[in-house]
Amino acid sequence: EAELLYPLVKGAGDFKAGYFAPQEHVFAIIPNNGIKGTDYDIARTAMSKQSLKRTRDYFGTFRQKLEARSTFKGRMKGAPFFAIYNVGDYSFAPYKVVWPEMASAFKAAVAISADVPTIGKRPYVPDHKVFFVEFDRPAPAYYLCGILNAPTVRAAIESHIVSVQIGDVFKHISPPPFDNKDKDHLELSRLMTDAQGLKNEAQRRVVLSKAELLAENILVEALEKRRASNIKTRKI
Repeated sequence: EAELLYPLVKGAGDFKAGYFAPQEHVFAIIPNNGIKGTDYDIARTAMSKQSLKRTRDYFGTFRQKLEARSTFKGRMKGAPFFAIYNVGDYSFAPYKVVWPEMASAFKAAVAISADVPTIGKRPYVPDHKVFFVEFDRPAPAYYLCGILNAPTVRAAIESHIVSVQIGDVFKHISPPPFDNKDKDHLELSRLMTDAQGLKNEAQRRVVLSKAELLAENILVEALEKRRASNIKTRKI
């Protein structure tokens, strides 16, 4: 049954800078929507439905291995044996800025949704090798994607990469927050949205070049404002 299926973001091979277009359609079974007691109860009730008989039988085949998981035994008290960890409302947000945990170079893109057979559109859910920031609206998601792909930001992130491990980039950078009244922020979001829709590499590169230049200008302006604020604070 497809009831518990969600399209999966696998890793670095699923996207380029500003462009998410996985070559393969891969789906993950997500039986619980959170890791609280109520989430586990809802998952148990759902799995008992006749409409999920095949899914229930499938999980039953692997029950011993699923119960032997270290995470299940150590962090999932009271969970049904088929439940998964690290899942919550953020997992199902309609827009996600994603980047791989492991890659030769940093790159970020926006993942939205894909068709699940017999179900329809569902949001992409990243696996454990993909980091992401969730959003309810497209504009701030595409804006952050543009900021993360700015040459200065990429260089800062890559300077902290150990071998090919990227991880939590916000340990090293603090991007200026999205302002929906700032025309440059809105324009950067629009450019990154356009880039996502371009399959042609050369055309996308032109749009990304414009986005990179604008993102750099936004970063410079934010830095100047921060410096001016620090000067005022010292005077006081």
